[in-house]
Amino acid sequence: MNEPSLRRLEFDRENILYELFISTNDLSIIKSNRQNQNNDISWLMAFGRYLKTIRINSHPINSNIHLYEFIKQILNENLEINCGLILILKQCIYLYPDKLINLSFEYYLSNILLIILDPYLKYKYIRLLYLILNKIDKKFFNNIFPLKENLLKNYQQYDISIIIILEKLILINLDYEFQLLLNKIYNKTFYEYLKSNDFDDDEIIDLCYILFQINLNKNFHCIFNISNIFIDLLKYINYDIDTMMNWLLTPETDMGRIFLEHLGGQRIFSCAHCDTPLTNRNELVSTRFTGATGRAFLFSRIVNTKQSPVQERIMLTGRHFVRDISCKKCDAKLGWMYEFATEESQRYKEGRVILERALINETVGF
Repeated sequence: MNEPSLRRLEFDRENILYELFISTNDLSIIKSNRQNQNNDISWLMAFGRYLKTIRINSHPINSNIHLYEFIKQILNENLEINCGLILILKQCIYLYPDKLINLSFEYYLSNILLIILDPYLKYKYIRLLYLILNKIDKKFFNNIFPLKENLLKNYQQYDISIIIILEKLILINLDYEFQLLLNKIYNKTFYEYLKSNDFDDDEIIDLCYILFQINLNKNFHCIFNISNIFIDLLKYINYDIDTMMNWLLTPETDMGRIFLEHLGGQRIFSCAHCDTPLTNRNELVSTRFTGATGRAFLFSRIVNTKQSPVQERIMLTGRHFVRDISCKKCDAKLGWMYEFATEESQRYKEGRVILERALINETVGF
């Protein structure tokens, strides 16, 4: 069986299991449907989605000691690192914030740091650390969090937003000497640092806020003072404002001349494979999405793409009807478009497009 067919079977089984778990809320049924003890990704994803649903809906089973003991049992099996496991870990942060040490969090957070290569899992790992720092009391997270020295050592391997986690750790622990080490990472003006890295808007706000707080403590020696941060942030905001222009580009291809549209703007997103322009920053709705390759952005309008027939997909946010999006010039896959969402809270996505960050380039326009 080829890989796409196998993934489809796993996805179908995941949805069946999830519906079964939600409809029964029976731990014995949840346990009995687990096949491979160590690597049943479909079951792990279904169970993670189940935990998320009962948490959001404040279901009484949340406080069931047997559910906690079952989660503790499966996490103590030292599972393989995959998206299902990370989803379960994320739900545990909300459900059991004072018991993470008993759920093997120290083992998983240290192991993920050392072994994952998949860009999607790297991104989700950083988001998991960020959630812990923001949701868990210091007296609990110090026992499970990876050593900051190891995070710094692996800095280049992970999502750029790890700098926010390192600065947050410095602020929490008042580690003045470690701030001097981070100063060497910046090694440029704040404006140049923002331009050269792929932060989303919320991450820039978080980083600025933490740096402001660090500056308020005179014992810290941050490379950027408050004045630098304000001036360079305003400069960056001005750099990031898009203007709208339209005209035609006509690159030659082996198939003849393909007419491509161009939206213009000061920041352009284009196909990473052939550099065909797709959209600009003015059309960016949200940077808080993830795809198969990691970060993904939601846009209100894109050009120069082709669409597949409509397909039904069950995602973490519910049931959607989507079309795959590919480049008009080189056929490279880029993301998907939301045709229809069955849940009212997700209707804002309809007609909008996800482009996976790893599959597109962002460059200076005009």
